[in-house]
Amino acid sequence: MNFLAKKAAIYYTFPYKVGLCLPSGCNLDEIDQVVKTMANKLFLSADVTVKYCEIKEPAHYSLVHMIAVLVCSALFGITILSTAYEIYLKNKEKKCYGKREKVILTFSLISNFKALVSTKSSYERLESMHGILVFGIMVVALINTYLYPLFMMHTYHSLMSVYEMLRYPMGQIIMNNHVVVDTFLVVSGAWITYMALKLCHMQLEKFDFKLFILYKLWRIIPLYYFIILMSTLTSVMGSGPNFKEALKFSVENCNNYWWRNLLFINNFFDFDDMCLTHSWYISCDFQLYFSTLLVLLPLLKSQTMGLIITVVIVIASVVYTGFMTYLYDLIPGLDISYMDKDFRSESYLKVIANPLTHAGPYFLGVFVGYAVAVKKDIKIPKKYQILGWFIAVLCGAYTMLWTIVWRYYTPGLLETSIFAALQRTIWGAGVAWMLFCCCTGHGGFINLILSWKPWFPLSRLVLLVYLIQPVIEIVHIGSYKSPHEFSHFELVITSFGFLLLSGLLALIGSFLVESPVLAFEGVFFPTVKEALNIVPEKEHCNGKNVKKSVKYATNGDMEKNDFSIKKYDCMDNKAYEYSS
Repeated sequence: MNFLAKKAAIYYTFPYKVGLCLPSGCNLDEIDQVVKTMANKLFLSADVTVKYCEIKEPAHYSLVHMIAVLVCSALFGITILSTAYEIYLKNKEKKCYGKREKVILTFSLISNFKALVSTKSSYERLESMHGILVFGIMVVALINTYLYPLFMMHTYHSLMSVYEMLRYPMGQIIMNNHVVVDTFLVVSGAWITYMALKLCHMQLEKFDFKLFILYKLWRIIPLYYFIILMSTLTSVMGSGPNFKEALKFSVENCNNYWWRNLLFINNFFDFDDMCLTHSWYISCDFQLYFSTLLVLLPLLKSQTMGLIITVVIVIASVVYTGFMTYLYDLIPGLDISYMDKDFRSESYLKVIANPLTHAGPYFLGVFVGYAVAVKKDIKIPKKYQILGWFIAVLCGAYTMLWTIVWRYYTPGLLETSIFAALQRTIWGAGVAWMLFCCCTGHGGFINLILSWKPWFPLSRLVLLVYLIQPVIEIVHIGSYKSPHEFSHFELVITSFGFLLLSGLLALIGSFLVESPVLAFEGVFFPTVKEALNIVPEKEHCNGKNVKKSVKYATNGDMEKNDFSIKKYDCMDNKAYEYSS
């Protein structure tokens, strides 16, 4: 009784469940009556209930299922036709395509495969971000492999030992790795700032609000909506005593709350009612993207004002996270030893999925993007490089390892609040320093690793892998017919399987949706493409010279083409007095 009393909180979070195989002639009421009678004889709670019965029967397809199949089939058909058309044009040896032909070829597997596997980068100074994204998604896949079994712990043995297992160093390091998601936000902030400033510089025109808004909508909506639609098919992808309940978490919620995801506001609602729980990141990134205007617009008028606003936002992010953690006595991050369903939901709503919590890492990335975009030949003395890398490593160590000491004592509310306040921003600072050094030629062997060419095509699948992998995992866990062992070895091995399978599905999703969207962008929105690529003065097409206007694209360095910025004011359309 002493042992059970100490572990009572576990049963509150994960009620004990039993799966029974019975003749199909029994109905739900009869089974419920028998179970309650047995529970009373064993002095168990009178609240024991039968949640549902699953009978083996043919799958039922709803209207949404049919729409998902039709959309997927239509995309496959268009892709095949587009590929056949490109083969036809190549056989005719036609090299110059008009706009109509380019539109038809946007779905071609041949062109899209070449674009996907290309190791060329339009922004050389940010090449290291490809490696950062690939390593980041590997870690995120491992974290999800641990988290989703914890949300459905009744499918695993060793329930009593899970908490203790995760309080040891290996478990704590893995659980603290949830801040790796903020790595993506650092890269996102750096990239969009770099791109916006470069576009403004190269075109020598006013900041284009319509392009800024449409660019994000065009890039994210087709892909995101497609994944949400395809996730509805999971209900016919398996069965088992726990299958319906597993899908109810995250996937089945899409039947009622899909509109929140379509509006990118799902991170402001309760965790247990969320469609695709991991999609909080998509909404958070979407909201932070538009909040970049708070810095970009002042930055284009005054560097000092823009940088001051950036610092204020980073500080506000730290203060907000610490204050909310202290005020509501929330769990610091995802430390599993503090996890129960009430804390989980409240922490998620107020801190974990709140954009202000992640504004610190994001706007540190904005600062890096600004520095790389407008500063040329940044020199950092050797002693400051050593100091910077030492502090960056220290930031990572504090983020990952500090909670290990909590095994030996129970931290106070103030200490946990300080840790929660600093954790994400400190991690973001370490990533921002690494990205900055790699982009300015001070990264050394780290830059060589992160800028390795094979990372380029893999990094283009990162978003799709992030969206697909948790859905596969939910279907996998829901299909268990018996409890599994919860061990580090099993989960690490399983994470690589999930990563590989989600990568293959991401490749299909890229050919069906993402690559055609990018190809359409090149046809109808050439402004961004021209600003990010060198446009030659002449293009040779069927032996004829087609004149093109010269763009001052610089492969990632705005100041290589022999012009120096005298005044930094892109908003007034007279920003740049430059001399050749």
